[in-house]
This record gives sequence, C-alpha cells and structure tokens, in this order.
Amino acid sequence: MGVGVSTMHKYIIRRLLLTVVVVLGVTLLTFLSIHLAGDPTFFYVSERASAEERQAARERLGFDRPLHIQYFDFLFNLARGDTGNSLAHRVPAFDVVMERMPATLELTIGGFLLSTIVAFPIGVLAATRRGTMTDGTLMLGAMLGQSMPSFWLGLMFILFFGVTLRWMPVSGHVAFLKPLFEGRVDEALTNLPGAIRYLLMPMVAVSVYSISRNSRLIRSAVLEVLRQDYVVTARAKGLNERNVMVRHAIRNALIPIVTVLALQFAFLLNGVIVVETVFSWPGVGRLVFDAVNQRDVPLVLTAVVLLSFLFVSANLIADLMYGFLDPRIRLE
Repeated sequence: MGVGVSTMHKYIIRRLLLTVVVVLGVTLLTFLSIHLAGDPTFFYVSERASAEERQAARERLGFDRPLHIQYFDFLFNLARGDTGNSLAHRVPAFDVVMERMPATLELTIGGFLLSTIVAFPIGVLAATRRGTMTDGTLMLGAMLGQSMPSFWLGLMFILFFGVTLRWMPVSGHVAFLKPLFEGRVDEALTNLPGAIRYLLMPMVAVSVYSISRNSRLIRSAVLEVLRQDYVVTARAKGLNERNVMVRHAIRNALIPIVTVLALQFAFLLNGVIVVETVFSWPGVGRLVFDAVNQRDVPLVLTAVVLLSFLFVSANLIADLMYGFLDPRIRLE
C-alpha cells in the first residue's frame, strides 16, 4: 500500500511539473502572437495622438521594453500570484477572468453532460446492432454531426428557433453557477428555468461535434470488447445479453471512453470561444475574443494560463481514473 501511495505521489508531482512546462509554452506562444500582430499601444491612444504621446503611452503601458523582459516580468509576477491589471478594464486581470468563468463553466458542463448522455446510448446501440439499418443510420448521423461547424450550427439555430419560430432567445444569459458559488442557493434555483432557456441553443451547438465523435468512439470500443474471449464465455454460460453488456462489455470499454470524455471536457472549455461570440454569451471565450482584438496582453495571458491549467488537470483526472476502472493498470 505504501509503495502504491508513493508511486501515485511521484506520478502526480511529475504531471504537475509537466503542467508548468505546458503553461509556459502556451503563454510564450500567445505572448509572441499578440505582439507579432502589431504594436498594442495604438489601441490605447487616440488616432490623432502625436508621436510623443504614443511614446509616452508606450512607456506607461510597459511596451517600450524588450519582449523577453516583458515576458519574464509576467512570469515573475505570475509566480507571486499577480497577473497584472487588464489594460482595457483597468482592474486585476484575474478578477475579470473569474467574473466570466461561471458562465463559461455553465456552457461547458452543460455541453459535456449533454454529449455524454446522448452519445453513450447511441454508441452502445450502434454496437449491439452492428451491420443493421439502425447502425448505419446512427453512424450516418454521427458523420453529419462531425461535419457541421459549431458556429454555423449556432447561426442556423438562431435563424430557425430564434428569428423564425421565436421559441428561444438569440442572445443573453441568466446566471446560475455564479450565485450558486456565492452561496445564494435560492437565487440560483430561481434563475434555473431562465438559465436553461438561454443555455439550450449554445449548449447544443457546442456539443453536437462531441456527440458525433464520442458515439463513434463508444461504438468502436464496445465492438472491440464484444470480440474478447471473456464476453464469448459469458454468453456461452447462458447470461442474458443485458448482464453481458453491463457487467462485462461496457465496463471494460470505459478506459478509452474515459480518456476521450476527459479530453472532451477540456476541448469544450477551450473551444467555446466561437459559440460564445455567436450567442453573445458573457463567458471567458467572448472575453478572450475581445481582449485579443484590443491587444489586452495581461488579460489574454491570464485567461490562457487558467484554461491551460484546467485542460491539463482534466487530463490528469482521466489518467488517475484508469486505476479505478482497471486494477491491472499501474501508474508506473
């Protein structure tokens, strides 16, 4: 037992160190991309500003220093827990990002739950009906779902359900997680019906691709397990098909599925920028989109650090779950 705990501790420490490397790489690429797109100073001075006024603003904002000095200053401050002030909002960048994070989590968690709940029965049903019309229809639908970009799907939803039928609001947001996080449970429950109404279209738009991809993966994983000898033996012993699927097939097919589901949560979290922009959803994705256009370097870097950390954390959680799903797996 002691060896197992020690091994797990070493593994987690190694992954956390890798997380630091990933965050450094992502922030460096983001920092260079913003500055290569042009001098950010021009976004914070008047078009009629003189050269002297632009230079003064450049010095005030810190853009007059060499790029590597600016980047190392950001890392030094980040190590102290200070991500700097947003240039556009003129308040701590971390506070601005965290203010928008609950809305992004609502969309991400909603899309994750929807894609998982819908994809799992589709994949299992297609696997158990392999080669039939049901299988072909479901996989054709999955292929079509993977071919539709989320922004196009969001626009179609807005035009059909919002503009033509007027069933759904085309933009806006009713907070649910934020009052829940702040302990205002009654307010959160009161907001829940309105929150679902505003959430439904963007949630479906962001999850269609994941539903399609995951259903195909689940089908493949279940088919692979159904070919194994222990499944054939279980059927030969006279177990009914339900017990074979639940006790033998699905559980052993969960390992590759869990990997993709954990990564799916991370990709959804990092991929809602377009959907948030289409639906004017007040989340981190929309915030990053506006911050990039404004060359708000501290705000973009802060958002990238937080999203990168969540992405890697989801990966780590998936790896740790392997041991619970299959005792044969060892972290070593």
